[in-house]
Amino acid sequence: LYDAICRAATPALMRDALAYAAMPPPPSPWRLHLEQQQQQQDSPPPLAAEEDEGEGEGEAAAAPKPAAVAGADPSSSSPSAPRFQPVHLAQLLWALAIVRHPLRPEFFAAAAAAAAAMAPRMGPQDVADVAWACASRRAYAPSLYDALAARAAELSGPGGPMKPRQASLVAWALAKQGHAHAGALSALARRVVEAGVGGGQAGAGVSGAAPPAPPAWSDASMLPY
Repeated sequence: LYDAICRAATPALMRDALAYAAMPPPPSPWRLHLEQQQQQQDSPPPLAAEEDEGEGEGEAAAAPKPAAVAGADPSSSSPSAPRFQPVHLAQLLWALAIVRHPLRPEFFAAAAAAAAAMAPRMGPQDVADVAWACASRRAYAPSLYDALAARAAELSGPGGPMKPRQASLVAWALAKQGHAHAGALSALARRVVEAGVGGGQAGAGVSGAAPPAPPAWSDASMLPY
């Protein structure tokens, strides 16, 4: 069954690797939010209106423009749009790792290329799932882990959405694969340490490299842990 799934997915992943690589990097909604907050803090307070009643000319000029939809992808309706979303590939690799299915060279080459191209669009759980799954199956591609490490460093930065457990899993995967990325390891370590100082149990389960939490659609009772 899993061999058949991998064979069916390989051509689509090879095609999606090219499609994602041709797309411009998407904006990070949380980083845009932080930048807007910083601009508001740095800007001087508004001056009081000299006249309570006016013709409303200034109000129309100062009206905020509608914000662009976060994460909108103009290519999503194109016939050449990718078939796999980052979460789909992350869940596929996670499932293969859970059942200890070998990642065949042809499939892994396509999956690694697609995941590396998708990395700028991955959320923190996607990064953790892909990094852990490939490391647990001892499947390594330098370009893949370069992309995952760079994305993890971004998501672990100030105000980033990566949780301590996700950060610890990515750090474990980088160490397991022997992949050096000083910027990512520093950011991941900071995220875990900050959570530990705050009273959380960020390091729980790290030494044993427990698998990431199952996707929402899976039945946890069927998992081998």
